[in-house]
Amino acid sequence: MGNKLYIDKSCRICSTYATYINSNKSIKLDIKDINNSKNSLETKNQIVFEYNKKCFYGAEGIMRSLEVTKKHTVWYKILNLAPKFLVNYIYKLISENRYKISKLLSIIKPKS
Repeated sequence: MGNKLYIDKSCRICSTYATYINSNKSIKLDIKDINNSKNSLETKNQIVFEYNKKCFYGAEGIMRSLEVTKKHTVWYKILNLAPKFLVNYIYKLISENRYKISKLLSIIKPKS
């Protein structure tokens, strides 16, 4: 199995994304914790998607993982049409504040 997704498993947003992206039964991804990685990955502040021995980082990693797993959702289409610099900027903002955002999302729960 050569397809891997390196995430921060202590991050709720990252773990939720990993569960979602790995729900496709046709392509199985090996989910790894980027903080425990023995590989010399360039950064530990963004998702890394390894596909066919090539690594994709951050927003590009998300886009490639959505593409490979055939998760062509509305979000994928929006991200694909948006300017790359804007997608990267928004990704960077979210990744740098992921713990705060996770905490905020756990406080603001919709009523069931």
